[in-house]
Amino acid sequence: MRTGWIIAGAFLFPAPFGFAPERQDPSGNGAGVLSDDPLKPGLVGSYWNVGKEMKEFPHEVTCDEANLVRTDGMINFDVRAGRGYYDLPWKEYFVAVWVGTLRLPKDSDYTFSLKSHDGSLLYLDGTLVIDHDGVHPFKESASKTVPMKAGDHRVRVEHFQNGRNGRCILSWRYDGVEKEVVPATAYWHRPEEGVDPDAK
Repeated sequence: MRTGWIIAGAFLFPAPFGFAPERQDPSGNGAGVLSDDPLKPGLVGSYWNVGKEMKEFPHEVTCDEANLVRTDGMINFDVRAGRGYYDLPWKEYFVAVWVGTLRLPKDSDYTFSLKSHDGSLLYLDGTLVIDHDGVHPFKESASKTVPMKAGDHRVRVEHFQNGRNGRCILSWRYDGVEKEVVPATAYWHRPEEGVDPDAK
């Protein structure tokens, strides 16, 4: 059975799909732990082995079944810094798509940025927010500020990598929080999104 991944400090390790930590009510109104949360931690990461150089994100590739589907705890990949793509069997010429739920802790203006080598795109609630596509060295996109409500929002990040030094990092900042990599506690997914083979 496939396993997901749990982030603990700087380490990432496999966890059974039954893992579902309690979460606090994001509204902050004192409702406490929500034990009936249907979501599971992490994003669904789908990977395609393209095997050739790409100039921009190849959306046609994602029409085919992914070569690998797993749960990823964060979008914080940097091969040179030792935070590579873990057990991914290809080092270059691949496509990754992460989908799931982004849980926002409060109403605020959220400023997002993508840093990647090569291209990456960020969608929130079905709308393209950051277009950082194309072949380019490791660099950060222009930041985009979006007013958003507390609670759950759909998130999708698309990324392609040509060379071996793959990197893709999604960061945010909002009222009271300085710029940081979006933490693992913000990412959730539904079992029916394709990772959990026991999902009904």
